[in-house]
Amino acid sequence: MKQIPSHSQNDFTDKESVSLIENTLAHHKRVMSKLYSSDKWPNIDGHIEVQDVNNILVGRSYVQVKTLPVNHNLKFACPVSFFSSCELEPCFLFGVDNQNGRVYWLYFDAHVIKEIDFEDNTSTKTIEFNESQYFDKNKTDYVEAWEKIIKDNQQKFKHYNELKTSYELILSSSNRAIGKTDKNFSKIHLFLDELNNKLDHQFQIVKDIFYPRTWKIGLAYYDYEGTTVSYTPFPIPIDQNDVQIKEVDNTLRDKLKQQGLGFTGHFAENPIEVRPREYAKEIIGSKMTSILERQLLNHKGHELLAQETVFNFINSYHDYLDLPKKDSYSVEEVKSSNELMRMKNTSLLSINARHINLSIFWELLNFLESKQLPISRVYRAKDFSRIPNGGWVWDVFSKPDTEHNLNIVFDNLPSAYEQLIFNNFPLLKEEFSLFQEADKILVRYKLKERYTDYGSGPTYEMFYLKADSGASQKSIEVIGDSEADVLNKLFYSGGPYKFEYKGIQYTLLSVHHSVLDFIYDDTPLFKLVYEILLQRVKQYFEKSKQEQSMEIAKP
Repeated sequence: MKQIPSHSQNDFTDKESVSLIENTLAHHKRVMSKLYSSDKWPNIDGHIEVQDVNNILVGRSYVQVKTLPVNHNLKFACPVSFFSSCELEPCFLFGVDNQNGRVYWLYFDAHVIKEIDFEDNTSTKTIEFNESQYFDKNKTDYVEAWEKIIKDNQQKFKHYNELKTSYELILSSSNRAIGKTDKNFSKIHLFLDELNNKLDHQFQIVKDIFYPRTWKIGLAYYDYEGTTVSYTPFPIPIDQNDVQIKEVDNTLRDKLKQQGLGFTGHFAENPIEVRPREYAKEIIGSKMTSILERQLLNHKGHELLAQETVFNFINSYHDYLDLPKKDSYSVEEVKSSNELMRMKNTSLLSINARHINLSIFWELLNFLESKQLPISRVYRAKDFSRIPNGGWVWDVFSKPDTEHNLNIVFDNLPSAYEQLIFNNFPLLKEEFSLFQEADKILVRYKLKERYTDYGSGPTYEMFYLKADSGASQKSIEVIGDSEADVLNKLFYSGGPYKFEYKGIQYTLLSVHHSVLDFIYDDTPLFKLVYEILLQRVKQYFEKSKQEQSMEIAKP
């Protein structure tokens, strides 16, 4: 007689773990779970739905459940495939301690995983849970943390979610282009190939923010002629098979417009037809500018950048937060603020008509906490007593204080900038390099004790030098007026551009002059890093455009 299959011991263990999670969450009545024991779908065991205090659904997230061994020591060997899946779809990892009735948790997405070293881990990676980051029948602080994570993701992907219904309508609609032969398709394919190649590699961050959980970008059009085109890009989800080119009729077009999905129209020139690859890059360049203007990058990893940002928020709003005004705080002290903790699940905050991105604050506060660092004043404070009757903002610092603060910024600029590139553009380290082709950047400040008009305002110069002898350690140094004057004279002399500095022969490559305004910002290093990165991004796309023009001009 054929024996009826029995359940394995692992099946019962999984069931026990899932039951502990579901019963605990149900007891707290804020998170609804839908989990599966004995589930064979790789890397995902279901999802959770988080509600706010008014029982309004905040959102959902995927979950993976692992039963911890008896002597786990808060460690677990997790399959590498799990982390790979989290890069596409953010997920919570639950480590269940059935003996003690606790469920430890960690959250993983593409940004978190980017900071994990997998070099020596081919099949598994041992992760360590935080001993205080768990939930049981009595511990409920996890709810606010999950609510914030989900809200942050919603803010990050707001543009995508607002248009999700429209995208789904495109995906479900009949496609008039199927089976159609059209010479225009070859140019559309070139456009989409370039767009998706850049989104899958150099500009993954654009895809993560504007088109999350997406396999490829497709194109839906209702007008495509030699000189005109009206179209909209649409995301194809990672778990869906669909064509990349769709033709829509006027009825569907009007319905999509009513839902808020705009069609891009070109009537003097059809850029997809004329320059498909370059036009794809222009679109990505536009998205990149939007990301930088909204400061949506991953900022973790640099201590002074974090100190500057977190301290500024506390120093500016200490009264609102009911915290004393001083030069240093512990993370524990800051988190003891009831007003601050009420904002724990808030991404954007308005105070006195100022709009504050709290996501950056929480990101960097948590980074400082993980490093067990205090929150300390970085720069000498502005002295508004220097302008009792109003005046130029440049006068809030004395000349020595301005120099002191500038030295801190430029001492930390290379490492802060490099960290931001590492976090967000690992494949464009050379293209977005702070130094570009230079080995040395020399900086001269032009400062005064007092300023009388705009023309007398502070300025600075950056001289980019390349060592003639080859490899040289890259660095930034501040120089005096005499050396800077020689460099300026050299630059405008018509060459040769040779300059000896500290016994090394250099070639002067370029000079950058600018008004010195960033140092008067509340977060000067943060501001300067973004300013330079925006310059590099614009240079990158401008260079690409010039190269494309030269290619077209070839006989």
